[in-house]
Amino acid sequence: MSASAPIITSALEGLSRKERLRLAEAALQDAGFRSLLPSTHPLESALPEAEASALAAVGMRTTPRTRQAAASARGRYAATFLELFQQADTPAELAEKLGLDPSRIRQRIREGTLLAVELNGEKRVPWFQFERGIEVPGLPKLLAAVGDKVSPLAFAMWFLTPTPDFLSADKGRSVSPREWLLRTGDVDSVLALAEGL
Repeated sequence: MSASAPIITSALEGLSRKERLRLAEAALQDAGFRSLLPSTHPLESALPEAEASALAAVGMRTTPRTRQAAASARGRYAATFLELFQQADTPAELAEKLGLDPSRIRQRIREGTLLAVELNGEKRVPWFQFERGIEVPGLPKLLAAVGDKVSPLAFAMWFLTPTPDFLSADKGRSVSPREWLLRTGDVDSVLALAEGL
């Protein structure tokens, strides 16, 4: 950690959450990250028109509270996306780890049988699709079935979140679709659940 880090940290503590998000957005833009979020989701207090229309369609009014909740959700989305992107491998890095040719990884991404996240034209492959260098059983079939119905981030969150639809045999606790596939290889049950995405 650099000597200036404590000074920066103490300076940030005095800022509101919204001010810190705006600083983070400006820093990302300065670094060249221009396509982090769709243009319909700017980091501002006003709800985008599409969100306001959706609320109005079900009889809900926009209030300062709903606007704050929407801004907070967009901030969480951005942070989660960046974390997923930073922890993912480039096709070349993944190919090296798996002992494959990078062109095979890029082909799988194009076919939709390997999930990739993209930021400013750079694609990366999240590592959660593998366990100890082996692909999660049934994942290519699941990804092909889901297709473009959900964003890569939404799929990742669904795939990694425990659900009461899948209970582990040993302790009866909820497990994620990923863990279910690793434990059972039962892709049909996961495909049936994915139909609701």
